[in-house]
Amino acid sequence: MLERQESNLTLSRENKRQYWKTLLNAFLDCHQNPLNQSLHLISTQLRLWAVLSLISLGSNYATIAIGTLYVLSLWGKLPTRMWVITTVAMAILVYLAIAIHPSLAIALLALPVSYGLQGAAHLLTGEVTYQSTYMGQGNWLWHWLQHSYYLLPLVLAPIASTKFTLLTCFVAHDTVMDTKLKLDRDLQDLNTIRD
Repeated sequence: MLERQESNLTLSRENKRQYWKTLLNAFLDCHQNPLNQSLHLISTQLRLWAVLSLISLGSNYATIAIGTLYVLSLWGKLPTRMWVITTVAMAILVYLAIAIHPSLAIALLALPVSYGLQGAAHLLTGEVTYQSTYMGQGNWLWHWLQHSYYLLPLVLAPIASTKFTLLTCFVAHDTVMDTKLKLDRDLQDLNTIRD
């Protein structure tokens, strides 16, 4: 009985991590350009800082509690490295919200600025928004809630990649795919390319 419960728990963790991988791939399909990734990194964190700042106007303890509950809720749903990166980012955002303690007007102004920056990112890069891929579907609200919940780790994910730096958004590059060729016709095509 205990083995079955442990097996179900492991399966549940694997399903959550598989969901993360599927969501990340779908998100990154709409955010392949390093400029788009960089601008989303800024706009998303600006938006979260604004929301945390608004909460801190009422209570610093509530800001800390919400940040803590958020990262704890992600435990087991993200790969460990991604969870640590997200936790560090959230801790910095909570700290900045409390330390800067902006006025209500500044915190409210940061919200439309962050949305504007996000829209500009897609406009400049010509990439569609991830939200546009599921709007109009019957379960769009569920997708939107999941998209919003995972947004911070989604925009931080390229940082976990060793290929990402903020400077890459200014350098033209091509995407390289790694694959293993096993079929005879693929190997013949490879030999033709080499020749």
